[in-house]
Amino acid sequence: LLQPVATHLLDQLGSQAAAQRIHWLLDVLRTASPLPGYAAANLLQLLLQLGVDLRGHDFSRLYFRQLYLRGVSLPQTNFAQTQIVDSVFTEPFGLVYAVAFSPDGRYVAAGTSEGAIYLWRTADQQLAHVFRMRSKAINELSFAQRSTAEGEMHLMLASASNDNNIAVWSLDEDGQERWHSWLSHPTQKKVTSVGFHPNGRQLIGVDGDGELFVWDVNSAEDTCLIQSYETPPTANQLVSYSGDGQTVAIGNRRGTVQVQQVATGEINLRLTVESGFIKALALRGDGRLLVIGGEKGGLTFWTVPAGELQQVIETKPVAINALTFNANGSLLASTHGVGDHVIRIWENAGEMHWRLRSTLVGHAQTIWSAAFGPNTVKNGAGNAVRELLVTGSSDQ
Repeated sequence: LLQPVATHLLDQLGSQAAAQRIHWLLDVLRTASPLPGYAAANLLQLLLQLGVDLRGHDFSRLYFRQLYLRGVSLPQTNFAQTQIVDSVFTEPFGLVYAVAFSPDGRYVAAGTSEGAIYLWRTADQQLAHVFRMRSKAINELSFAQRSTAEGEMHLMLASASNDNNIAVWSLDEDGQERWHSWLSHPTQKKVTSVGFHPNGRQLIGVDGDGELFVWDVNSAEDTCLIQSYETPPTANQLVSYSGDGQTVAIGNRRGTVQVQQVATGEINLRLTVESGFIKALALRGDGRLLVIGGEKGGLTFWTVPAGELQQVIETKPVAINALTFNANGSLLASTHGVGDHVIRIWENAGEMHWRLRSTLVGHAQTIWSAAFGPNTVKNGAGNAVRELLVTGSSDQ
């Protein structure tokens, strides 16, 4: 229906001037405050009919009804504080419970409440692949890279889900599947957490009832359970691995946390948080610092294996839903629950002291997970200037 209008605009104004006029009209709508109607959606569809590249365009604070964007890519497009009603997008999906970057930073994956995993290229924000699971929520994702006998590097992806399985994929350079395998829980229980050893050949799984499993994963046909032992009963966001894959921290809601050796189950540290129920924890990459987030807010920092309380940070009295360190352990991201819905970035200010660096706003619903990219962006002098952070939430 809009094609004749687009053709008329091209004939009268040309592509660039027509696009400028449409953006002026969108600004008028925005200034008037977003009112229910079809105007903004029709103007955006006109831009598409004109062949305008919408990368980086600002559509914030507008009301869109009956947008049809199936097959349309909108990387870096701003829809902040926008109301979108009765609209269709390329890949509608459920709540994002888990996010992860590949070790080389080329891909980011998101696991949803509907049991699907979406894999995007970070270079152009394009969807590379969708892995359809068994209609059960994805609890956690883990990436690794491993070399073959021929010297090739294969990307490995694993997921833990509520269907009592761990799924493992080997991916090619384009993010497409080489092979996949299913690792079933020996007693068919929910798998809460999954983590690769950095060599990409050993995989760790933790269930909610208190048991850890280690598999050798060589190919789709060559998998073997090599280790299992008891751990504290646990839940989502309460399992964290050291960067070398040798140590795991496992907590339960009531405040007990154990740090154990993956290979043997030997307990390096056992502690109890006195401030009440806990919601999230993170083990720094070197395995020497543990941070715990409470159900009523607050962060506590503990040394490992000494178990010394290093610092307590008071936050708003809302749940800490997720915690994650950046690659070198200099930054910590915390996501905050109902009544706050923000991400706070904490930095190591020296002398083992942490302070608030920034507060990221924009989410309107629960932020379930967060992950830093593996590579720090540096300036010409070699100084770190930017970190990439991806979050998974209930925002639709």
